[in-house]
Amino acid sequence: MPRATIALAICVVLGFLHFTSCVRPLGTSRVDLTGGAHPLQSGGCEPFEVHLSLTTADNALTLTWSTRNPECVDCGSKVGYGLGSGATLGSSGNTSHMLQYVMGSTYTVSEDDMCSGLAQQTPFTVVMHVVQLTSLLPGWRHHYRIEGSSRVHEFQAPPARTRGHGSNAAPVSFIAYGDMGEGVERPQKCPMAAATVAAVQDEITRKPVDLILHVGDLSYADGRHRVWGSFMSSIEPLASRVPYMVSVGNHEYDFTGSTANDLSGVKDSYHPKWGNFGDDSGGECGAMVARRFSMPSHPSFNSPFWYAFDYGSVHFTMISTEHDISPGSRQYKWLEANLAGVDRCKTPWVVVGMHRPHVRHQHCMSDRSGITHYVVGTAGHVLSSVTNEQKEWLEGDVNDWGFLRLDVDGDQLSTRFIRTSTGEVEDQVTLRAQLFSPDDCRSLAH
Repeated sequence: MPRATIALAICVVLGFLHFTSCVRPLGTSRVDLTGGAHPLQSGGCEPFEVHLSLTTADNALTLTWSTRNPECVDCGSKVGYGLGSGATLGSSGNTSHMLQYVMGSTYTVSEDDMCSGLAQQTPFTVVMHVVQLTSLLPGWRHHYRIEGSSRVHEFQAPPARTRGHGSNAAPVSFIAYGDMGEGVERPQKCPMAAATVAAVQDEITRKPVDLILHVGDLSYADGRHRVWGSFMSSIEPLASRVPYMVSVGNHEYDFTGSTANDLSGVKDSYHPKWGNFGDDSGGECGAMVARRFSMPSHPSFNSPFWYAFDYGSVHFTMISTEHDISPGSRQYKWLEANLAGVDRCKTPWVVVGMHRPHVRHQHCMSDRSGITHYVVGTAGHVLSSVTNEQKEWLEGDVNDWGFLRLDVDGDQLSTRFIRTSTGEVEDQVTLRAQLFSPDDCRSLAH
């Protein structure tokens, strides 16, 4: 079982609900969510799987959700959003209930989008909705409500893009894990998935974070579309309030058969003799993750297979270990150009997320190049045992479920491994980066 890995460099680097009616959107320029007539009516298009993600645009987020009745394609994709907390709607002197609204786009996901095997054998249709929330005030709390729902969600907008020296950027905090799954459809395979979601929710309520990285092996659906519905609903308490950034693992992508529907654009699926690259996705070939998650888009990206984004003083690069990354390959050339283009003055920290690790254990190590590797495939799936051979070179081991919390502030990055069962910090390490001085950065600019 591959374990999701994250390399950090310093100076280098539920259930399906069906409705029989739909509510068509009305139109107006302002929306009042405190009551009375407004265009965000509740009805048959109840939104599920609500999740946020970052974009390449300043002051914007992507909001994605699904509806389960194929007839609801005609209901539209409308969201009202604005500043402030949804809990304060209607309070004296508060005008945050006066919102902007935006219409998005709608598309469907079905067995016809899959590549082969089990993923194509059972008919299903899920209606996806995507909206761009723009003109957000950097660093401020916002709230939103989706047409068809009475629920009001809250989030904090990303900070302003770093314009000067990275040491002046706002602190960045994020959660990272892989190998989660869900505990409703496949509880024996992923016995601690629900508990980890609850533990992460407690953690970010206690001390908020800016984003979550799920580095491969998301749902463990393996071609079973009902599992995806369960997984997406299970992470909604997290993903509806914090951007949920994903990459693919073997259980999202690996397949045999035709590549006609392979959205990564390769001519042949990747099956090197040296690895266990089989049919772990059940024929999904990355289509489920690519069509359910909206990762940052750019002409040079191949989202969600490989892409990058900046957040504060951190440059994030997400790559696919399920595709060829040998020298000369398409992904290798992209990665080389991406890392070469990093402005280490603005983003002195570089985080690379990949699913298959270079080392197989659940904590961290540093190699001689100055890169620190974290392996954290501990979010819910049944754990592998630590072997005697591994214990010979491990300083210590804890074979338990959990996740990483990483906090970046200036030249310091603090990492904590938090146990799912207790919410307590089991292990921690602090890294320091040797930052370029502002004078050095000015010299480099010339």
